[in-house]
Amino acid sequence: CDSDAIKATTRASSLMPNTIHKICPGTHGSSTSLGQPTCGDGTPFSFFFTSPPQRYTNTEKVLIEFQGGGACWDSDTCEDQADYLTFPQQFNNFVGYSCTEANALGVTDTGGQPIDMMCDKQMDNLDFQTYNTIVVPYCTQDAHMGDSMQYYNGNDEGYTTSVKHHGAHNMMAVLRWVFKNFPAATHIALTGCGAGATGIPIAYDLLNKHYNSRFKIGRSIQISTMLDSPLFLTPQNFLDYSLDIWNPWTLLKNINFNFKKYRKDESYPIRLLDHIMKRGHNSDKWGIVTHTYDATAIAYFESMTAADDDYNNNDDNNDDDSSSVWYNTFSKSIQTLQKKHKNLETYIINAQGHCSFGLYYPLLQDGFSTWAGSIFYESSIMGRSKPTVRLFLASILMGFGIVAGVLITKRRRQEIELDSNQGLLDSQELKKEVKWRATLLTFFNRFKSCPITAGYFVATSFYFWTMILTSGFAHPLNNPSLGPSAQTLSAFGINNPTLIVKSMGIYRLLTSTFLCSGLLTYGMVGACMWKCIRHLEKQINSNFQFSILCFAVATGFNIIYALIGNGASCGSLAFVLGLSTFSIVTGRKRTTKGDEAGFPQPYVMTSMFLISTIIFFPFNSWVMLMSAVGVGGGIAHFGYNYVNDPDAEDRRGMVDSPIDQPMKLNPQRMSSIFGAYALMFLILLLNRQRPNPVYMNSYFTGCELIYSTQVSDVVNNYYASLVDDDDDYYNAANDDGGNRRLSGDSSDSSDGDDDAGSLIYFGNNLCAELCVPHSIYRPAYWGVGTFTDYNFKRGTCEGAGYETHLADKTFKQASYKLDVEVFSSSNYDDNYGYN
Repeated sequence: CDSDAIKATTRASSLMPNTIHKICPGTHGSSTSLGQPTCGDGTPFSFFFTSPPQRYTNTEKVLIEFQGGGACWDSDTCEDQADYLTFPQQFNNFVGYSCTEANALGVTDTGGQPIDMMCDKQMDNLDFQTYNTIVVPYCTQDAHMGDSMQYYNGNDEGYTTSVKHHGAHNMMAVLRWVFKNFPAATHIALTGCGAGATGIPIAYDLLNKHYNSRFKIGRSIQISTMLDSPLFLTPQNFLDYSLDIWNPWTLLKNINFNFKKYRKDESYPIRLLDHIMKRGHNSDKWGIVTHTYDATAIAYFESMTAADDDYNNNDDNNDDDSSSVWYNTFSKSIQTLQKKHKNLETYIINAQGHCSFGLYYPLLQDGFSTWAGSIFYESSIMGRSKPTVRLFLASILMGFGIVAGVLITKRRRQEIELDSNQGLLDSQELKKEVKWRATLLTFFNRFKSCPITAGYFVATSFYFWTMILTSGFAHPLNNPSLGPSAQTLSAFGINNPTLIVKSMGIYRLLTSTFLCSGLLTYGMVGACMWKCIRHLEKQINSNFQFSILCFAVATGFNIIYALIGNGASCGSLAFVLGLSTFSIVTGRKRTTKGDEAGFPQPYVMTSMFLISTIIFFPFNSWVMLMSAVGVGGGIAHFGYNYVNDPDAEDRRGMVDSPIDQPMKLNPQRMSSIFGAYALMFLILLLNRQRPNPVYMNSYFTGCELIYSTQVSDVVNNYYASLVDDDDDYYNAANDDGGNRRLSGDSSDSSDGDDDAGSLIYFGNNLCAELCVPHSIYRPAYWGVGTFTDYNFKRGTCEGAGYETHLADKTFKQASYKLDVEVFSSSNYDDNYGYN
């Protein structure tokens, strides 16, 4: 591997986000099929990867771009393509930069074509900035399909050159890495240029086979494919004499294509694509982009037919008509496929041209972005559920299992005692019954006085620990309660009013009650359950009454928060504090009546947990916590009263009936409370409230957005310093064939400022935006304003009139990562700076 490459054994999740990394897969032993990735001249093969900025972090969306660059199959063509048989060093220019910075660098490939990364492009409603992007370089001249080592004799006597056509090895190395690092991917977008597009159908089949395996229930992933100017046609001469040189058959065996039947058939490419699309899903859309005149494709078409006498002796195939022959043949082939597959669409550019990396030329066409967005759009898959949904359902079932087990065991124990007292069971039968159920009886008997409390704690615990095990911990500054990130909490169902209203996430009113924000709040929930809630359930002494109480408290604070809150809040701690408040108020009511209290009154614990959570734990909103306390206290005061019970005297002194004077939920008043809930829920459905739309992106629920317009000098000086720090690398990268173009026209700047030599220059009048964690927002805001000359304001750059997004960068200090976005005002011009 190259010294600047990271070994593929490194997990993608551990890499710096929003930063382009060079990943080296290394080589495997001979026992691994297609396990020797390398470039044609023997230089190490690597690919490039960048995850999205932190605000878009996910492991479900993947974009894979295959680079093109021609093909070779004999000494002449491989000599012409010698520069493309080595690793494309111009991609090294991107390492360490973010995707937006990489595009601002303006790097071109060996042939002078622009390399435009798609990872900062938006097509219709699809934003590729939210995707994990993988770039697959091309250096084997075999359309990413080869598995052979060839020795070509040159024109000079005794001259021989070796070429490793290992494109299939390189492709498999990348896909194995994808399988390992994105096991739960839901959408993969594939695109490529020229020879890169030619190999994409095989990559599609391999991905589809892995993720939509017959051993999995239903379809789990959508794969969208865009082929830009593929070298689709394969003339008879090439099939007869040249295709075997690459030995693509090893790779084609993996997709069960009957290549022996069609390897010498001129319809081979149509047969191959038809085979792959039949094995795929009709909902996976395919797009093919081409020009009416593609000089590069025509040149390869002619070169592949160079030794075909039938073709050369045909007067219709002279140089003047070759373009028509190519286009007509290509069009007929595509039309044949479109008749069979309704999910295949074409976009014809009525002009001369070929492709470049990242759909560069098609994106210059009016209407293409909308069309491409429809191809890449991720549609919902019927029957596919998110892992978090399955985990939540499993948690609820475990909780219900505890409750049901306690109730069934209690009833069975009563039946055994009754039968024994009546002499229906002899001692031998009784022993046999007790022995058979001894384990279950012992286990469930522990929870006989508090089954609902035990069931809730089991469900919450399972849900919490699976969340931690699958997602890990966020930085303590982002989540001081020592839990996962804002995105993970959102995926597990945190109460987010914006998502409830704008995305109909009504289920969050339920799931948030079982969600803990971190280890510290989980510990608080456990303490409240142990010290108070289990005793409260015992005192109420009615599973039905306690269930209604729990439902009333949980529903109340969740709906109130959804109506008046902003951001996101977990509900488990609010739930137990609401029940604790109910216990405190009820205990005071009994005390004032002269009755024995019985109900626990944890004043100190409830107050300490409430205050500390409001101050330190941002994913437990004070609005929700105070709502829970108010709802719990209100139900205790208005809805839980003494009732006339003629059996009260008979129940005094019973071991299982600790209540001296009966109290129950008042049906009329509880009906009024639930009626108020129904009215509030209707308001939610009618979308009458206006939560902050910025919280549609769950990342922003964990931080405060601030911006500054006093950053132009800082931004431009930062990029200017990169030349001084890395001047040798910059020059070496240019010498290797690629080159960088400056963004803005700083080199022609008339004011003679020092930024003329920077790699990236954005001009003046800039705005920087960042999101500061809630835990340090106030001290950081005060410190910057007090001790520096910078003035930060709460809000966004777009809200301040800076609407053009230029670049973003993720910085790391110690172990903390911070995203910074740079915007310009609307009068910024990409080519000439500011007007």
